[in-house]
Amino acid sequence: MPTPPPAAEPRPYEARLHRLALRAPHGRSAWLPATLLYLLLLAPYLYTRFTAGPRDWFIDLLVYRDAGRAVLGGGHDLYRFASANVDLPFTYPPFAALLTPWLAWLPPLACVLIWTAAEMAAIGWLTAVGFRPLLARTGPGRPYLLAALAAGATWLNPVRDVIKFGQVDLFLVVLVVADLTTRRPAWPRGLLIGLAAAVKLTPALFIPYLWLTGRRRAAYVATAAFAGAELLAQAVIPYGSWDYWTRAATASDRLGSNSGASNQSIRGILLRLHTNGHLTTAVWLVLGVVLVVVGLRRAVRVHAAGDELAAAVIVGLLSVALSPVSWIHHLSWVLLAVAVVAGDLTDPRRVRWAAYLTGFFVLRIPWYGATLALHHGVLSPARLLEDAFGLAAVGLVFALPTRGDSELVAVSKAGRGDEAALSGDRSQAVPARQEQPALDPSQPAPDQQEPDHLRN
Repeated sequence: MPTPPPAAEPRPYEARLHRLALRAPHGRSAWLPATLLYLLLLAPYLYTRFTAGPRDWFIDLLVYRDAGRAVLGGGHDLYRFASANVDLPFTYPPFAALLTPWLAWLPPLACVLIWTAAEMAAIGWLTAVGFRPLLARTGPGRPYLLAALAAGATWLNPVRDVIKFGQVDLFLVVLVVADLTTRRPAWPRGLLIGLAAAVKLTPALFIPYLWLTGRRRAAYVATAAFAGAELLAQAVIPYGSWDYWTRAATASDRLGSNSGASNQSIRGILLRLHTNGHLTTAVWLVLGVVLVVVGLRRAVRVHAAGDELAAAVIVGLLSVALSPVSWIHHLSWVLLAVAVVAGDLTDPRRVRWAAYLTGFFVLRIPWYGATLALHHGVLSPARLLEDAFGLAAVGLVFALPTRGDSELVAVSKAGRGDEAALSGDRSQAVPARQEQPALDPSQPAPDQQEPDHLRN
């Protein structure tokens, strides 16, 4: 059996960081100072969020809180009210509403503190999963590097908006990624995807993905979980549930301006062209069919190559592009896209592209385009800027690189190979078995070698 290639020599900066990490608390005792580092790096942004004005203070979370009140009142006006502070309606499926009453029982500040802490934990977990190949070779400095990476990921516009509005998107990404990449889940695989789709419809695209990748049982479980969750909502809040499925679910105008820069879906991009409404709908449907066929086909190929995480990112971004309305915070999958592109930071070309992608999504490019179009009359170039995040999401569906290597298989002596394959982590992989070279006739065959005690 061929021996694995020798480990690469650490770069000078890696050696210095390693020595620095050895001086700091490491092992289990490192997680507290690493968490404090994470909070310190995010402190400026968190301060701006907690001190924002009423019209900008975790407005979506306050809508969820009002939805909890509506559920406690029987759910009759669940899809008819507008939140008092921000004049926004509740737009999620009925099962999502069943998860909100606890928010109505707590004061707003307590809700915000708990919700934001959970979001930060979700960012940390997704960063750990996405950057696993890099973290695997970090040594004692792993908690500190994870804290720095998670803090950096928070400055991506989609992730930043999740915290700004008190949104749910990161939790849905966690559910889907955990369902797909956990090696031996304690739950039936597909359950978390079904529940995520019951909270917000876009993750339902992962159900045909499961089917097309041969995981038929998981697809059945996801479908049953989605249907069961919504039937539960029908039993608890029948009027609200009926109102959603017969009216609110298809009333996209309830979500706000569909043609504004915040809507980065394919439909939003087409609406900003201000063409005939029927033509826009027809083009959107045609492009949607083409995109879902080609995008799912690529995701299936990436899954077959062994990079489940990259395949999940492709399907996640595809669901955002296909949705009638996709706000910028729906693009939270970008966090994992950056991680997939970066790999373990040993390929300079991938590192450069990861840096470009990070900078692209840190900047508020769609709003720059909207400002140019509105105040300076710059139309065509401004429209491209205004559509930048949506176009980039479609581009990543087709061009996101995988972390696979045809000469590696996800097998390790520690038994972590299956998990590595699911997450796209090749740090635990060993070279695939190669064909044995032709034997010299003058030498005995391998199974005819003399025992050690008979030699000499």
